[in-house]
Amino acid sequence: MDELYERYALIPAGNIVILDFPHVDKEHKGFTNLVRLVDDHPCAAVILSVRQAEELDLGVRVRFPVEVEVDVPMELERLEILRSLTGQVPNADLEELARRTHGFTGGDLKSIVTAARFTEGCTEAERLENARKRVRPTGIRQFILEVPQVCWDDIAGNVELKLEIQQAVIWPRQHKEAFERFGIDPPSGILLYGPPGCSKTLVARALANESKMNFLAVKGPELFSKWVGESEKAIRDLFARARQVAPTIVFFDEIDAVGASRGSEKSSGVSDRVLAQLLTELDGLEKQSGVLLLAATNRPDQLDSALLRPGRLDRAIYVGLPDVATRRAIIKMRTSRMALAEDTIIEKLVNKTEGYSGAELVAVCRQAALLAMREDISATSVRWSHFEETLATVVPRTDRDMLKTYEQFKRGVI
Repeated sequence: MDELYERYALIPAGNIVILDFPHVDKEHKGFTNLVRLVDDHPCAAVILSVRQAEELDLGVRVRFPVEVEVDVPMELERLEILRSLTGQVPNADLEELARRTHGFTGGDLKSIVTAARFTEGCTEAERLENARKRVRPTGIRQFILEVPQVCWDDIAGNVELKLEIQQAVIWPRQHKEAFERFGIDPPSGILLYGPPGCSKTLVARALANESKMNFLAVKGPELFSKWVGESEKAIRDLFARARQVAPTIVFFDEIDAVGASRGSEKSSGVSDRVLAQLLTELDGLEKQSGVLLLAATNRPDQLDSALLRPGRLDRAIYVGLPDVATRRAIIKMRTSRMALAEDTIIEKLVNKTEGYSGAELVAVCRQAALLAMREDISATSVRWSHFEETLATVVPRTDRDMLKTYEQFKRGVI
């Protein structure tokens, strides 16, 4: 910055100087020199480029009275950028790519086009689409969850649950005219609640892929900071980014850590402030903002009632223990690559595992296979005796009182 100051002093008045600071360090002495530089040369125009204006020292920021926010490009802007970057690609293919690149900056789009040259595919459109799947958008990189290629078929059973979630999230986008025709507003937020190990997070990941929406994800406890005001700022930044890259699903896992009932043993001064900020952000979401809050919890009874009011988390979906059909589907899926010694094993296992969560069923199948290998590393099949031995150690751990709590919450008793 000292060298820059000397060079700047030689620039005639009336010129424009552009300074790019991608990372702001308030303690860096260069910012002291920047203030001096601007004050000593008022006749020259200085353009300062930063990622977060809020991170600038106030003494620096007040010297730049005009602030221009450069947002993530919208769909039509992305289409124009793609047209300028590509050659003989049909316009229809570029329009589809522009629709599927929410949250991508101009630099991200350029990365897609560059990566497409080294990507397999029969046509240019296929290569661009394959490249898109490999490029993560800069605009949501700090919040994005590493979502594997999970689809509804990867979640065994739960037919009614999948339909209910599709109606709440995907239908309002696919059948917008029908919702308008009946005067129905889509939910502002959805709460997935139920016992641990019942695929709530997996459902959220599958929904991210199936809906083709951007997916920003945080765990409730990760939002808390020891610095005053930082937790609230994290909430504001999260929703500001979600609005920029809409349509977006904002997924809060373990939301009870953030939305604990105020005045309860679990709440604190920090958690109350974070909850207040979350409620403010939810109230500020317009119906057409394209931002949907999706939350998951094992303890819906501990949530603050204000969070469950209409316009916030106004749709609660119970993700319960698997029923007979779902247990059968899970077991079939988990044993599909496992040779079973008897044809009756699956039905026996279905009948013996009432009260088991999906995660516990997966553990039973895995442990039975390990027992077969421990008995004989050359074994080619798993016998019922292996499953029987496993069932003695892998037992259901969902508390019956908690199941009653879920039922009461479902009926609105608590």
